[in-house]
Amino acid sequence: MKINAKHAEQQVLGTRIPLAALIHALAVGEHLNFRHAAVALGVSQSSVSERIRALEETLGVRLFERGHRGARLTEAGRFFLAHVADGIEQLDYAVKAAGMIGGGALGRIRIGVPTTIATGFLAELLHRYRQQWPGIETDLFDGRARDAISQVREGRLDVAFVAAITQVPDCNSRSLWTEALFIAVPDSDPRSDANGLSCSGAI
Repeated sequence: MKINAKHAEQQVLGTRIPLAALIHALAVGEHLNFRHAAVALGVSQSSVSERIRALEETLGVRLFERGHRGARLTEAGRFFLAHVADGIEQLDYAVKAAGMIGGGALGRIRIGVPTTIATGFLAELLHRYRQQWPGIETDLFDGRARDAISQVREGRLDVAFVAAITQVPDCNSRSLWTEALFIAVPDSDPRSDANGLSCSGAI
């Protein structure tokens, strides 16, 4: 397969353009003045001029028409910078989003929450979590405890809340809260006056 040398050079052109050169070009395009762009960037005017000149040489087109009163975008420059601005915005978003995901402020968490215990303490806990981490999407799974634990092991759930299970082999578990269990009995039942009940074996 024969590859045209000029076409091959165009394909790798982007790898030879420093990001700083694009940022400098955007600044000049905004201010239409090399000196004002340099002040805004906090660099020397000569540095901006050299980067723009090198960028134009790499691209093979003139981006700006220089004059005594400033600079004017060429048609090629206007087209180029419009697309560069979009690319820089996407890059900035990608960098910020990656940082937020890495820091736990953005992303998705999959939680096993059976409806039998989804009220009270747990509902308040999930509400506070959403308030504290609004950038985290929560996917809730409703099912039996053993199914939720199985999905945690398989990596399909990040965490699961289960009742009456204190130790789960090959998983990290922690007791979060306890709740009283009540029974209803008629007044004639001997247990109706008791302050508490205990049981052994299955009920």
